[in-house]
Amino acid sequence: MLKKYSSYVLCFLVSLFVVALYINNFSPMVRLEWKVQDMMYSFRGEENFSSKIIMIDIDDKTLDEFGDWPWHRDRIADLLAAVGHGEPKTVLLDLYFDPDINEDTSGYTEILAGQMSWMQNVIVPYELSPSEFMKNKISTPKYLYKSSMQVNSDLGILDENSSLQTHKVFLPPDPICEYAAGLGFKYNVYDKDRKIRWEPLFAYYEGYYYPSLALMASANYLGIQPSSMVIDGGSGVNLGNKKIPTNERGEMFINYNKAGKSFSRVSASDILNERYNAANIKGKLAIISVSSEFITDYYATPVSDNLQATEKTANVLENIINSNFINRMDSAPGRDTLALLILGALFAFILP
Repeated sequence: MLKKYSSYVLCFLVSLFVVALYINNFSPMVRLEWKVQDMMYSFRGEENFSSKIIMIDIDDKTLDEFGDWPWHRDRIADLLAAVGHGEPKTVLLDLYFDPDINEDTSGYTEILAGQMSWMQNVIVPYELSPSEFMKNKISTPKYLYKSSMQVNSDLGILDENSSLQTHKVFLPPDPICEYAAGLGFKYNVYDKDRKIRWEPLFAYYEGYYYPSLALMASANYLGIQPSSMVIDGGSGVNLGNKKIPTNERGEMFINYNKAGKSFSRVSASDILNERYNAANIKGKLAIISVSSEFITDYYATPVSDNLQATEKTANVLENIINSNFINRMDSAPGRDTLALLILGALFAFILP
């Protein structure tokens, strides 16, 4: 009798063992999952969604013609003006602006803010320092509060493990904040192999939730106000009628396009010197960033070990704008556990 059912018992025990390893995030299994998952990108052929996004590079060519980085803010305003003449729908000015007395007293900060006021579609980033715990303090920071998001829950708040927790924010100078069309944070989430596969879409800070830079820029491009950006805790973010799937931590799985070939790019020097037809920018989401080889950041991702930081941002923007999502359903691990047990039961009947 025991021999008759020994194979079934063995398969059941092996299934339980595999489930136990899965639940406890056994490192070799997790790494195997990453490798298989990353390999899938190479089998799907080329993806090209660049028609709505254009990357404007402050590259080595630009720095050779217009001087070393960092530039004074009036020069950045000149670039914004040149881009603005092309009538982009949204401009993501992917540059940090720290408090700088010299820039302020020289009037350069006001010049940049004035250009942003004229355009009324410029999104700028800010930095944050994360916290391990949810702070009890409640505040409504000037300029930042207007970008706060709604939460679809009875209490209007999520538990502390459902979002990025923030200890402190570092906003640009007041004139830039005042005339920006929106503010968004930048923060990278690394897996244990140091690759970036996830993008946090919102962060909690002193009583309210705020969107990431990519989410804010996408919403602006789609004509969606922050009041219509709703967090559906544990499952996604709603941008109007668009649902962005997330895991239980509010992170979107990035569906990377082919590295280096999926987005239109133009040197900022060609725009400043009017060598580029600015009409090609009309109606697009323009990303202005520093891409000089020795200044920009590079990240390890499933599609490249050295992907430029701005191209990573462009992929997130493309995913949101085109609803080009991969829903991994990481927010429902019970389904995966059940699937493993069912698979084990099937093997018990199929194998001799």
